Amino acid sequence: MDIKAYIDYFSEIADLPRERQFTLLEQAQQHAAKRSFLFRTGWLELFAPGLCIGLLAGLVYLFTNSSPWLYLAAAVVGLLLARVLIKEHLNANMRKGLHIALRTRAKEKRTPRH
Repeated sequence: MDIKAYIDYFSEIADLPRERQFTLLEQAQQHAAKRSFLFRTGWLELFAPGLCIGLLAGLVYLFTNSSPWLYLAAAVVGLLLARVLIKEHLNANMRKGLHIALRTRAKEKRTPRH
């Protein structure tokens, strides 16, 4: 996963220097990978397009006269829907991981070092 796309994306860290954002986003990615099996393995990116296309093609088969153009439209819409679902899943996991990384950073600042 390319975390460079998340530089200046989250308002919580947008005011920080880019190097610090990159470090926090790396930590967020590690936390997100620990929390989510689908995030860690990449299975969502692999299977979501096929599942969305299959679901929409099944609905077309059940509720229409099965025109080939409708199947093509279902495939296109299924791919778009899968892309949105994948992106939302990745964003949500990165946001959760970022909150954990920020909390960890705040705890480290509060604890005195001897």
